[in-house]
Amino acid sequence: MSALWYPRAEFPRELDLCLTNACNLACRYCYGRGKKRSAPDWLTLPQIKKALDLYRARIEPGRVQKVSISGGEPFLDFRLLLGAVDAVRTRLGDRPKIEVFTNGTLLTRPRAAALLARRAELIVSCDGPRAVQDYNRRFWKRPAASTFAAVARNIMALTPEQRGALSAGATFSRETVGLMGPSARFLLSLGLRCVVVDLDIRRAWTGAEIESIRRSALELKRLHAATLRCGFGESQVRLRFDFITPAVELAQIANPPGLRELSLAPDGHFYPSGLVAAHGPGNERYRIGSLSDGLDQERMNAVLAEVRSYFSTHPRRGYNGCPGHVYFHCRLAGLDPKRLLGPGERLYRRLERVIGPVIDFELLLNRLGADRDIGDFGHLPKRNPRRGVERLAVRIRPGGLASARERADRLLYSPGDQKSLSLRTGNMSRDFRLVEAVSIYSLMKARVLGKKIKIAVAAPGRTVRPRHRLFLKEHGLAFSSGRGSAAGLRFFSALFASASRP
Repeated sequence: MSALWYPRAEFPRELDLCLTNACNLACRYCYGRGKKRSAPDWLTLPQIKKALDLYRARIEPGRVQKVSISGGEPFLDFRLLLGAVDAVRTRLGDRPKIEVFTNGTLLTRPRAAALLARRAELIVSCDGPRAVQDYNRRFWKRPAASTFAAVARNIMALTPEQRGALSAGATFSRETVGLMGPSARFLLSLGLRCVVVDLDIRRAWTGAEIESIRRSALELKRLHAATLRCGFGESQVRLRFDFITPAVELAQIANPPGLRELSLAPDGHFYPSGLVAAHGPGNERYRIGSLSDGLDQERMNAVLAEVRSYFSTHPRRGYNGCPGHVYFHCRLAGLDPKRLLGPGERLYRRLERVIGPVIDFELLLNRLGADRDIGDFGHLPKRNPRRGVERLAVRIRPGGLASARERADRLLYSPGDQKSLSLRTGNMSRDFRLVEAVSIYSLMKARVLGKKIKIAVAAPGRTVRPRHRLFLKEHGLAFSSGRGSAAGLRFFSALFASASRP
């Protein structure tokens, strides 16, 4: 029976290569207990190639989503790091995203150029300005020296183009969560492509701390809207939130189709996540293969069964970050997972209405960017409108995205700067994704064309769910159910519809 659990289509689509457990920093919240200060372990290039061959043999071509290369600090052997990136491209092709994680203390302009030329994405672990960065991230041999000074100097020594391709991963602890907003603002001011905000997963957050995080999240939400680029796809988002689980993933947590990640540790063994691989002594219970013996399907199935069993018998309404990582951390630390998952659920419930719509919006941008009927803003109306059209009503029907987008373009390309669009559906539950798509496309296209648009949605009240109302409220869309209408709060619409923003 267990052999059926891992068809090739459900094999982990993300691979983590942990090159070493050597690191020149000693961060307060690091979960890498396996770091070695003397005689550290390193993978060799032949080992990396063998791991990629084992992985490639078990997964359908084209299904690999991402390969992460981390440590320790992988820049301590930059030649090996480049060899690993080249091996990934040779064996897995151009499609997978390659992410390289570094603490930034050894980053230089030539090194950034070499990695970017190989289409690798660079993510620097930097928490913010000096007081925030230096509190948690410290040099191992020189704890009094400023890591902020080193990282900031290296980032600013890059070319503007290199900084624009660089992302920052900022992790906040109990002592620094109140400074999440100013820290993200500072990092974005450096000209970085994106800032990814996360929380210390080992912390059991108290009620007072959760309220502090919520206040910071409201500030981050405004910053997210102010810095969002106008377009579709992941590259348009300059501020991302990694500290609550997206609603679309909640349904899969108790019964995941498979492990999400496969991680190779510097000891030559495979583990179910990078957190487990970096843990060091004690992680043997979660070994799921080795370079010498290959991947152990029975062990992979056993680990998956353990995760499934726990989350199916301990259901929760939400999670702080990745629940799998929290679970593994607790088991390896000898803790009851409830100790962290309980506060994580309370954190989720306080933040879901603040950050949840932002995460859903990012997923929508990704979906629209891949949709053949949307894709980008290059669409032109089939007939060039010569007369100004101020108002237009569009009936939303299943399978009618292309025609609805065409009618919206006809309105937006007609002469005149003030536009009004009415979207009408007979069943909001059935047509919600189409309403989402046409609304966001029209808001963003209006901004591109330098016009202002008001959008109203009309639907039978009985078909409208709470999440539909939240979407309308967040995006400033008026709603009518036949019993009057109420305009929602202006959040994203103020950004997209304003002709004053570039």
